[in-house]
Parts: sequence; C-alpha cells; structure tokens
Amino acid sequence: MPDNTPYDFNTLVLVDAEERAFGVLCTQQDTLYKGKRYSILMTIEQVEG
Repeated sequence: MPDNTPYDFNTLVLVDAEERAFGVLCTQQDTLYKGKRYSILMTIEQVEG
C-alpha cells in the first residue's frame, strides 16, 4: 500500500498462507490507509468435512 493514498472499503477478506480465503468481514463504509489502526474481534470456527 503506497504512502498517503486512501482507499474506500467495506469488505475485508482474510487469507491463509496459501492465499485461500477463510474469513470475510463486512464493515461500515470507511477509508483505509497505510498506518491506520483497527481493532477487530473475530471468532473462527474450524469445521472438518
């Protein structure tokens, strides 16, 4: 992410080491930029099958 470049977002996708999505977080519309901090509490339940 380049310095001083804001990006509008409302969805955050979490990926594992193999770049497979394992979580999607929908948020209120916000602006994301390098250095901005967020606090997110998320429970991930692993299901086999």
